[in-house]
Amino acid sequence: MSMTKKNCGIDAHNDLLVATILDPQTQHKQTHRFTNSITDIEQIKNWLTEHQCNKAVMESTGIYWVPLYTTLGSVRK
Repeated sequence: MSMTKKNCGIDAHNDLLVATILDPQTQHKQTHRFTNSITDIEQIKNWLTEHQCNKAVMESTGIYWVPLYTTLGSVRK
């Protein structure tokens, strides 16, 4: 993880996604809960973009990470 840019950690569950953005310069954290649905995954993508966060890591059990990874992976430049 970069120590100068915002980073996000996402915990992916069957029906819930919990995402936290950390700004290492200010140590400010923002945590939001989303449903594990296509609509909310798009909202996570927009939330990350809005907060200029371009690094995300996730923890998941099973296959619950696949739609999130597919959607966020398409944002790469």
